[in-house]
Amino acid sequence: MTYVKSSLDGWKSLEAEISYEQEEVWCLALNSECRLLGKTMLFRGTVDSCPFHVRDLFRFLISLNSNQFLMAHSHPSSNPSPSPQDFETTNRLMSLSQMMEFHFLDHLILARQSYFSFAESGLLNLSQLKLTI
Repeated sequence: MTYVKSSLDGWKSLEAEISYEQEEVWCLALNSECRLLGKTMLFRGTVDSCPFHVRDLFRFLISLNSNQFLMAHSHPSSNPSPSPQDFETTNRLMSLSQMMEFHFLDHLILARQSYFSFAESGLLNLSQLKLTI
């Protein structure tokens, strides 16, 4: 059984599968004990962008009877710093997750040698996100 109990665990569970040739959006579905129920690549984009539809993320979570999740996406530039769009997506996901009663644990931005974690950076609070944008 695989458990994802930290942002580092999330990165490690994806590092062998995620591509850095183009942006990819992944979701890790967890149960209430942080056991990994499943992971999937939801979208693949281009070298500098990736369309993302929240409904597909929630469809995946519901299909596995998950109640919490991490979202991750790759930055082919090898710079894991969040863009304004990354803040916007995180803010939207946080709001919708609360409405759908899912625990949104983290949004990871993965680069070849490192990652950025919104949770570790204290940015998963809606009021902080709005101030940061």
